[in-house]
Amino acid sequence: DDAKFPMVWSQSGDTLVLSYTKSTKMPISVNVLRKDLVVTVPAGWSAQEIRIDNVSGDMILTDIDVTDLTVGNVSGELDFSGFCRSAEVSTVSGDCTLTLTSAPNSIDLDSVSGQLVVVLPENTGFTANLDSLSGKLYSDFATTYQDDTMRYLDGACKISMDSVSGDLRIRQSGTF
Repeated sequence: DDAKFPMVWSQSGDTLVLSYTKSTKMPISVNVLRKDLVVTVPAGWSAQEIRIDNVSGDMILTDIDVTDLTVGNVSGELDFSGFCRSAEVSTVSGDCTLTLTSAPNSIDLDSVSGQLVVVLPENTGFTANLDSLSGKLYSDFATTYQDDTMRYLDGACKISMDSVSGDLRIRQSGTF
């Protein structure tokens, strides 16, 4: 199948575009196609923006330094560790975990049924608006709580987490 459906890339300005195949037509008889993509960058590398659109593959981003992270996902898991100034993640059923090494400005996570987890350093102040129809809300921090809003310390980092049935968790680094 690798020869029949190759992974191809192109560049548009400063954007690297990775595609599953050159052809937009896929035979009806194809049930499951799997490709693994590993991108390695030099230690200390940083990016202004990382944008990922994913259907069903797991995404693991380790020790990343990015200003803006944007992920659109259907069913694969996202596991991000590193620094981002802002993150916007939308998923249907995939779990999402953001483990951050320093305080971001804003985080916006949306899910239908996936669990959403944000891991923050101990002294990161945040204001979190959390909304889940049937999922549970958890925090490792000694927050004040009013309506659907949690606040910790100065409340500087703005967090929005919405889910229909997935749990919402704000974890403190080193406590689990």
